[in-house]
Amino acid sequence: MKCQNSEFLKLSKDILEKGFSLRFQVRGASMYPFIKSGDTVEIEPKSISKINYADIILYSNYEGKIVIHRVVKKIKKNNETILTTEGDFLPPSLREFVPSEKVLGKVVVIRKANRMFRIDRGFLRLLNIVYTKLLPIIRWGHSFGAKLLKFTPSHRKLPVTLHRGG
Repeated sequence: MKCQNSEFLKLSKDILEKGFSLRFQVRGASMYPFIKSGDTVEIEPKSISKINYADIILYSNYEGKIVIHRVVKKIKKNNETILTTEGDFLPPSLREFVPSEKVLGKVVVIRKANRMFRIDRGFLRLLNIVYTKLLPIIRWGHSFGAKLLKFTPSHRKLPVTLHRGG
């Protein structure tokens, strides 16, 4: 089923508010390489009290768009909880501040090809926390790699010499 962002937002809210899980295929690259475009995610309804550092959440941003990003900070201020989120592949300057009423749920499963990864418990939860701590280094590596590829003279052909056996 394909639907517009506003329709998907309403449908997602309705499903999650009734206590059901939601599964859909992701489009976009902001969470690359942890979640790639085409991967399927499963979202469970979670109250903000159950969302912690390094969790990946589904929320509605200030433009009314549905977003899946990682929680990098949780702040309680004046009886309100605000989450700071970032996309793994985006610069930290694009982080968003998400109030509790905008949170729809938490990503608990990522399906890649024919494999399923439950990321909210056990070893994969721990890996998720470590990955979040290493995000600045990972981003630097992506940036450095992109710059390196940009300056690699891949357009030049190396001389080829053919030798006849014998």
